[in-house]
Amino acid sequence: MIMSIVRGTPATQIYGTGTTFKLTDTGDIDLGSSIYPSLITGDEKLIQDIVIILKSVMGSYDLDLLFGLDYTAIVESGFSIPIMKGKIITAVKSHPLVQDVTDIVFSPMDENRRLTVDMKVKLKSQNIITLGVTV
Repeated sequence: MIMSIVRGTPATQIYGTGTTFKLTDTGDIDLGSSIYPSLITGDEKLIQDIVIILKSVMGSYDLDLLFGLDYTAIVESGFSIPIMKGKIITAVKSHPLVQDVTDIVFSPMDENRRLTVDMKVKLKSQNIITLGVTV
């Protein structure tokens, strides 16, 4: 969920992020109102990339075992706020267009141990994206 984007130089003009399929909230390819997949680029793709990183369990992607969020360390810490913040910052900063992650706020965990993380992400383009992700 995008809350806001502070515009500067588009990240894609500096680094280039390519084009990919737009995904729905459930992770399916978005077909929109046609039978053809929707494509996304720019900030929209970057935000989708960050959401995918945070919803992926580190070690579950065979081509890059360091991709994703280190859920194991988070669970083993007893959901320690400092550990969760550190692991989220590390995961998000693994994206080549991300410079920093600040203002991380957690909502209370639900009955399925999911929580919403609100954060500000500063890009190398100097844009700032504020988003919330349920993990």
